[in-house]
Amino acid sequence: MRLFIAITAFLTMCSLKAQSGASREFGKISSREMEMTHCAFDSSAGAMVLFDVGKSVFLRANNGFRLKFTRHKRIKVFRESGRDYAEIEIPFYISDDGEKEKIRDIEAYTYNFEDGKPVRQSVAPSSI
Repeated sequence: MRLFIAITAFLTMCSLKAQSGASREFGKISSREMEMTHCAFDSSAGAMVLFDVGKSVFLRANNGFRLKFTRHKRIKVFRESGRDYAEIEIPFYISDDGEKEKIRDIEAYTYNFEDGKPVRQSVAPSSI
């Protein structure tokens, strides 16, 4: 049993160390991510999800609780054939009595090289 716990702890630490190469902070793109030209495990891939993380928090509301979900997804597009993977759909719930979830505060950016330098561009609200 102790050996199992030790191995699990070691693998968890290795996993955390392996993921530290890329910043998961919104808007912070590493030079490694910008310089990637292909997917390491599938060189024919047109795009690759670098990470997709979400966080749910329950907040007190007038008559109970409200769920707040935050999602951060980063996709690297390598070629034109991968552009469709950058299209993200956000499903939301509508109850039988017409009560709806609300989607607010969407931020989206694209990063491209221009004259050899990375340039950040906001996605137009009309595209969201």
